[in-house]
Amino acid sequence: LCSLFALPAAAEDLTIVSWGGAYEAAQREAVIAPFVEETGHDVTVDVYDGTWTALAERGLTLVYGGGHVGLMGGAAERALAGGGRVCGVIPIHLFDEEVVFREIQDLVVVDDMHQRKRELIDRSDAFLILGGGYGTLDEFFEVLTQRQLGQHDKPILVVDTGGYWQPLLTLMAAVADGGFAHHTDKPLYEVVPDVDTALARLGF
Repeated sequence: LCSLFALPAAAEDLTIVSWGGAYEAAQREAVIAPFVEETGHDVTVDVYDGTWTALAERGLTLVYGGGHVGLMGGAAERALAGGGRVCGVIPIHLFDEEVVFREIQDLVVVDDMHQRKRELIDRSDAFLILGGGYGTLDEFFEVLTQRQLGQHDKPILVVDTGGYWQPLLTLMAAVADGGFAHHTDKPLYEVVPDVDTALARLGF
């Protein structure tokens, strides 16, 4: 189990963040970053739909990549439909390409992808890793490596619905067994079977 931080008691004081940005509020908020891709197979699509609904029902804010297409756009639509608050962060070079979602409550345009990720990591308090592709892997390993190096100590929860992440988890175990990564007393990430379990781990 990841070492968790103290969370505000009231759900309305919390923020959930999807990969690609962060919602800046007057006080520090509990933030979760579910990493998303533009498309996916049925397992990940079902997980995404349930995730955004669950966040909205808990009065949490979704902060994501700012697009209005694919699973990313669907995330924002689901959260808005459930009465949730949505903030999008998008690099200027993707502003038109990703068909920016102008109907969300907050939209932040940044210079590049590095700034997009930096904004999320700096302002978030926890991360959910949902099924995804190369972008999700990039973002997962960035927050994982930064935690290993002591740049943050925020929970990282890998949502392994349907065993989607088993090949990756097997590889990561082999890396550690081969001496290329350290086994630590405090795990850098936790594997959970579904989003409800992940949120329960974080006190929601």
